[in-house]
Amino acid sequence: MKKNFLFSDYTLGTVLTFLVLGLFYFQASIFENAELMLYDARAKLRQQIEPGKRGEEVVVVSIDDESINKIGRWPWPRWRMAELIDQLNQYEPKVIGFNLLFSEPESNQGLEEIRVLQGIYGSLLLQKKIKEPRDYSFLTELSSAEVKLDNDTKVITAVRESQKILLAMSFGLGGTTQAAEPTGEEEEEMPLALSMSTVKKIENSAEEAAFPPPEASEAGLPIDEYTENSLGAGHVTVVPDSDGVLRREIPIIKFYGKYYPSFALQAVRTYLGLPLDDIKVHWGQSVQIGKTIIPLDQENKMAISYVGGAQSFPYYSFYDVINQKVQPSAFKNKIVIVAFTASGLGSLYTTPVATNFPGAEYIANVIQNILRQNFIVKPSWSFSAELGMILFVGLFITLLLPRLKAGAGFFGALVLGILLVAPAMYLFKQGIWIKLVYPFFLLLLGYIVIISKKFFTTEKSKELSEASEIETNKMLGLSFQGQGNLDLAFEKFRKCPMDDAMKELLYNLALDLERKRQFNKAVAVYEYVGKTDPKFKDIQAKIDLLRKAAEGAVF
Repeated sequence: MKKNFLFSDYTLGTVLTFLVLGLFYFQASIFENAELMLYDARAKLRQQIEPGKRGEEVVVVSIDDESINKIGRWPWPRWRMAELIDQLNQYEPKVIGFNLLFSEPESNQGLEEIRVLQGIYGSLLLQKKIKEPRDYSFLTELSSAEVKLDNDTKVITAVRESQKILLAMSFGLGGTTQAAEPTGEEEEEMPLALSMSTVKKIENSAEEAAFPPPEASEAGLPIDEYTENSLGAGHVTVVPDSDGVLRREIPIIKFYGKYYPSFALQAVRTYLGLPLDDIKVHWGQSVQIGKTIIPLDQENKMAISYVGGAQSFPYYSFYDVINQKVQPSAFKNKIVIVAFTASGLGSLYTTPVATNFPGAEYIANVIQNILRQNFIVKPSWSFSAELGMILFVGLFITLLLPRLKAGAGFFGALVLGILLVAPAMYLFKQGIWIKLVYPFFLLLLGYIVIISKKFFTTEKSKELSEASEIETNKMLGLSFQGQGNLDLAFEKFRKCPMDDAMKELLYNLALDLERKRQFNKAVAVYEYVGKTDPKFKDIQAKIDLLRKAAEGAVF
């Protein structure tokens, strides 16, 4: 009885339930990856096809293959960027964000030589080794040539006149700086990209200890001359999930004791006209910007709700913009992102909705999510809901499934599977993520194990029943044969499988029929044996002899 209890359906259902609960508690990587695949499938179904819902606040000016072919190979002289800024300013956008890293001044050999000549010529003038005519100044000509070749100054001037430029910076993650916050003197020496973009309203240090933010150990920053008259800078650092798919944004990164917003968060802030002090951080909970609350997970990341595949937002070629081939209304009061899309230049990511997803499109999606409050979250009650689903499935496979027949069990499991998937799909459509893989795996595993056990148990019972029935028929056949009821004996023997022992019994039965001169019936018995073993003893000779006897020949 103890053995039966150990292998009972109730025990199996309980063991399977606790097994899945353990996997759920420890978040087994194989199941988490499977859950991410389900997440991606739901993310594709969540895409917003209607153009009006995609986020018309964002447009992209792309440095694309067409622009490269018509303007020339990259890198271009920086006066091209100044030209773009001047042209876009006429179209009155709210923000012009450059997803390009201007970390160094432009390398211009001609400009360097002009400055060397200026120094040499100026020194000669001071030493009175040469004398210029009154109506001509070669030094002025050199200065004029310097201005024409100094593309950085042109960009700096364009940025100052625009007052709408947002720059990009990047951080290298993977280490902790373990540095104290900078002192007053150190802050004055900080690059402008950092000092102008520091988030100061960090609400609770205990929260940070419980949910430490992503921390950088190195940074790539725009030069101070570009940053000075800009709207600041935002980081464009991304970290894909373990399977290489980019599903989450890092709104805030810590670097040497300070905190810096992402490029998308800065774009939204400047678009809304809010100061940096309006960004408030609650680690492991949210980032608040103005009245908008951005939900964070326990890793202080924001899940991205992709509104569509590539080209979901309006794209305009760099070449078309500087040549005034675009309607001004396309940019008015919007966030303009200037980024690479040309082959071999732009960043491409794998996302739930598409592979080779442009970096500019990724930023546009984050901006849209924040402006439209289009978020995907795991609410505080999600763990309880997922645990309850596992337990409910466990009760089904433990108490109900073993009582059902195969057809009813399949139908019941199918209905339960629909009851798991349909609400989860609906909630995800509303932006609420509930894990499905654990209860679904338990349902599938439980059904296979319980039904398989039932099948093999039934087969074994059937075999035992058949063995018992064979033995019964054999005993009845012998009993009838002993009583002289040879026809009934033959009927019972025919229900038994043919083996050597049964051949002997049938052979003896045929001999009894011979003795009673029932030759035709004896032939039938011999022939029955001959179907299985034609060479058994002398049955062929007996069959020939008995047929002749049955026809009246001398026996």
